[in-house]
Amino acid sequence: MNEASLLAFSISITGPIFMVVLLGLLLKRGGVIQTQFVQPASDLVFKVGLPAILF
Repeated sequence: MNEASLLAFSISITGPIFMVVLLGLLLKRGGVIQTQFVQPASDLVFKVGLPAILF
């Protein structure tokens, strides 16, 4: 593999993660996501979503 294909692969893996983080930041700054939503959503992801992905 050459450097260009490795870079494209790296971006294809990390790009969507950064886009989701950026979307969350924009929604929070825009007032769409309230502070009270953040903790329950985080609990849902860590207690339900991640274990579901593992199994």
